[in-house]
Amino acid sequence: MIRRTGRPTVWRWARTRRSTRPHGRSAIRHQQTELADRHGQAHTIHHMGVVRRMTGDWEISAALHDQARILYEELGDHHGQARALHELGAVRCLLEDHVAATSLLERAVLRYEELGDRRSQARAPWSRYGTPHGGGSCGRGDIS
Repeated sequence: MIRRTGRPTVWRWARTRRSTRPHGRSAIRHQQTELADRHGQAHTIHHMGVVRRMTGDWEISAALHDQARILYEELGDHHGQARALHELGAVRCLLEDHVAATSLLERAVLRYEELGDRRSQARAPWSRYGTPHGGGSCGRGDIS
């Protein structure tokens, strides 16, 4: 058996490079996993904001929804952006920052309109004005 000098070292190097730096299909899977992880992170932050809103931690909720909105923007997830704007507007309303709430909810409605999501487009204004069955501004009395 003839032993070729240097070849095992080259093959060892190639195997090491292949395992640390994905190529071809492996690279695509790696990128998809990374994007899925970032989407999962954005969704989790968004839902944490919803929970904080429900428990009355409105400032923290607003910060979480803003963070989710930024992540959705980076990912190009327009529906996620609209949901985050919608929730952020609702929280701003609860904080009685009605000017900011109106602006955020208008942006959410426009985004929903661009996406053709008529149901969400119709629901977004009620976050500002209460429910269609009454309840006033954010469900806490009349709009001032």
